[in-house]
Amino acid sequence: MNADLAENVLSAVLDWSEEEAVREIPVLVTLARVKYNEYQQFLPGRKFIESLAMWLNQFERHERKAAYDFVRKRLIFISQREMMHLVRSAFPDYLRPVIVEEVAAKIGASKYQVCRVTRSSEFKLALARSLFVGLSDGAHIDWFRRSNPQLSHEQIFLYYDISKTTAERARMDLGRRVRSISKQEQELYKEELRFQYLVLLDDFSATGMSAIRRSKKNQYAGKLWKIRNQLFSPDGALNGIFDLEECKVILMLYVATEQAIRHIHQIAEGIDDLAECEFRILPILRIPDTVKVSKNRDPELIPLIEKYYDPSIETSATSVGGSDLRFGFGNSALPIVLFHNTPNNSIYLLQADDRRRYKGLFPRVPRHKDDE
Repeated sequence: MNADLAENVLSAVLDWSEEEAVREIPVLVTLARVKYNEYQQFLPGRKFIESLAMWLNQFERHERKAAYDFVRKRLIFISQREMMHLVRSAFPDYLRPVIVEEVAAKIGASKYQVCRVTRSSEFKLALARSLFVGLSDGAHIDWFRRSNPQLSHEQIFLYYDISKTTAERARMDLGRRVRSISKQEQELYKEELRFQYLVLLDDFSATGMSAIRRSKKNQYAGKLWKIRNQLFSPDGALNGIFDLEECKVILMLYVATEQAIRHIHQIAEGIDDLAECEFRILPILRIPDTVKVSKNRDPELIPLIEKYYDPSIETSATSVGGSDLRFGFGNSALPIVLFHNTPNNSIYLLQADDRRRYKGLFPRVPRHKDDE
């Protein structure tokens, strides 16, 4: 949609004066071109300006300004370029310093003596003994691999459902790399032929419940719990390739809310196995609690969320969050959109798909279909 048509449509929907249209339209067109048009779940032929006009037109005239102001002032859109930057930063800027610091302590060096540490065989061994596992397609393992050529493809797993055959192949590759680093053919210490760092990669966590949760019956579930079972169960695929006495589990989240970080820490601390292996979370981009939609911060938007909510969006999967989806899964109340899909943790007015009576600004494609 060109600027002239956008001005006509939005001016009509929002009752803009000529002065308001001249001020706002160039900003919207620029935002659409730079970020919002890349949203991957728009229907063919629809881009941001069209979606915005149709979205605003669902509301009563006196309600549209509050909805528009929310988009202009509160919306957080993480573009593909921004996500790629987070993925590329994950290893060199966040994980590598952790390994440098731990190796420095081991060899009696300062963590600021980076060259000395990274040239040591201890650092090279620690890097070789690191296994990277994607927890979802959002881990963007393809970007991660290409951004870190110093890592072997055999030590980067696309997904956490790992077979024993795949795990054993990774262990054999580790043995070859360790012998190359050690420059010796004689038998190595047993622990050197096992992995030490288990690095779990995922793109986004808003509540932390998909990573780990505990039911009312005190039963655990989630990706992290499945990883724990693979690692510590005698028949688990990861059990035989890790040195469990010095194993370290690191959950790297490209984007994570403070709520999710608190939740994962709280649940993980109650799992003895994880606590003993020095479990830690490394969030690349932290989303503070202050971004949440609330009555104090968004008094004019709350009535719209209540009025236009369609409960048909709820499923058995969303009920795990303990609330309806007015303010998103788990009452997260987020104003966030990711370039590939809107999280179900965002408010209903953003995520509602095109099957609903009132449609979202960035309609979400759900992973779990409605119960039949």
